[in-house]
Amino acid sequence: KQAELVKTFASQAVIAIENARLFNETKEALERQTATAEILKVISESPTDVQPVFDAIVESCTRLLACNHATLRLVKGDQAEFAASNSTQGGKTVIESPMSIEDDAWPTSQAVLRREVVQIPDTSAEGVSVQMKQRGEQRGFRALMVAPLLRDNDVVGTINVHRATPGRFAEKEVALLET
Repeated sequence: KQAELVKTFASQAVIAIENARLFNETKEALERQTATAEILKVISESPTDVQPVFDAIVESCTRLLACNHATLRLVKGDQAEFAASNSTQGGKTVIESPMSIEDDAWPTSQAVLRREVVQIPDTSAEGVSVQMKQRGEQRGFRALMVAPLLRDNDVVGTINVHRATPGRFAEKEVALLET
């Protein structure tokens, strides 16, 4: 009787774990759909002004990816120019000046040149450039991810997200940023 009782409890525990997993997946999917709907709403409300759209995108990135900071840059010639930023860090400054995309020492340039998402899981790790380590220390981040904004196969900009804690972004987070 006791063995059967333990089996019953184990089965109920498995059901509870699966229910929690399904609930979390549903909650995450709803959050993504809500963010997409919010961005689409902003697009429809401001068809001739892209700034509110850029602002909504960086705000959604910061919230959905649990980041401290998100930046959107537009590529103009050989420069990536600041377009929008959102920070939960307060007081941290963002360099709004254009940056060269020809210097592939920077993740933004790498994402543009490769036309793919670039991650640095830990800015203080071996192999990371001194400049990148310094920038992470100055701005209070340890991990970052940069996704190119593609129109056909042309890069029109990047979205950069930063976290204070080190670690790779999960596959679903990469997919979300690409979306």
